[in-house]
Amino acid sequence: MDPTGQGTATKPEPVALPAALDAVLPALRAAPRVWLAYSGGHDSDALLDLLARRLTNLAATHVDHGLHPDSRAWAARCVRRCEALGVACRVARLADPPTAGIEAWARSGRYRIWRELLRDGELLLTAHHLDDQIETVALRLLQGRHPLPIPHSRPLGAGRVLRPLLGVARETLLGAREDPAAAAISDPANDEPRFLRNRVRHRLLPALTAQAPAGADWPAALARLGGLVSRLQRALQLAVVPDNAACGALVRLSLDAVGPGAFIAILANLGCHGWTLARARETLGQLQRGARGPIELQTATTGPPLEAWVEACVEAGGATALLLWRPPAPPRRSTVAAGASVDLPHGRLLLGARGGTLRYPRPSDRLVHGDRRVRVVELLRAAGVARYRRASWPLLIDTRGIVEVAGIAARDGARPQCRWQPSR
Repeated sequence: MDPTGQGTATKPEPVALPAALDAVLPALRAAPRVWLAYSGGHDSDALLDLLARRLTNLAATHVDHGLHPDSRAWAARCVRRCEALGVACRVARLADPPTAGIEAWARSGRYRIWRELLRDGELLLTAHHLDDQIETVALRLLQGRHPLPIPHSRPLGAGRVLRPLLGVARETLLGAREDPAAAAISDPANDEPRFLRNRVRHRLLPALTAQAPAGADWPAALARLGGLVSRLQRALQLAVVPDNAACGALVRLSLDAVGPGAFIAILANLGCHGWTLARARETLGQLQRGARGPIELQTATTGPPLEAWVEACVEAGGATALLLWRPPAPPRRSTVAAGASVDLPHGRLLLGARGGTLRYPRPSDRLVHGDRRVRVVELLRAAGVARYRRASWPLLIDTRGIVEVAGIAARDGARPQCRWQPSR
């Protein structure tokens, strides 16, 4: 009742958000923009409903996969729903779906769009919850893969993807909606048994629940398994030595101490996903049998691939070491002046009294030394340069050929004038 004595409608108190979402609200509000991955389904619609009145920097991104005759109508519905809540919605469409591998194609397409969308410091929020986490761990076990859980956060493009509800049950998320009557899209593809995830969700998990002893909370145990593996993964990050953001990372471990599970977790830390235990065992076997690197572990769509090397490692007391390395991209061919300081992706080159053009070694490169022509790879080996670094050691060249192998040897026996300072 207001002071005038006239009845007024009482505005309901906001529904309390799950604690996990409350915890990230300050970070969300501090971001330049928060994008919600909005499919229009029940989960993402619930998250939209919860955040629309709490964030002024919220926008939505909807990906139309074009796999259903109503997909354009669904996209239009998503735009209208967002507009009703004062949230801008950007729609992107995928084209030319394949006849097989639809799930992988759709996921890859979504993340490609989001990677291009995010600007510096922006966040992409998804509505993945505890039920999704349990499904994922079970699915990966069925596939013979390491049961790594969905990560709470990871870099994506110039920003980050954030999944704050992985510890929140779906029932809790949907129960916290401020507008329970709001209609959400139900995609029939989520019920199609031809997709393994759907069979796990609708058949395997209910069957396990029916067979479990009374009071046994097996879903929580499965989630704990994923959490245990996640902690293992984070612990393994201690073995990842950042070399430089532009050239990836270097992992140095004793080869004999690395099992297939740990190998998969390390690769996942480096963004190399999809490995099975069988494939990991085969690759480690090749390395243990004395394969000389590099073994290409992942072909990158842009930039150099992830490589595996094996060699004696001084830091490991001379033991055989496993080295995972993503070499830097070759520098653009450009002329550098004498006395210049040049920052490369993996270090700094200080030039002396000579200028020239920079590039990386080629297998056929030779340095002229009087009447001899010495292979550059031999010069690098003799100087103690690790094998995985030899292909990206700077060379200074001019119209006559190689002037200097940076800091190691110069043409015609002259004294090297460059100083090469690797980032590690």
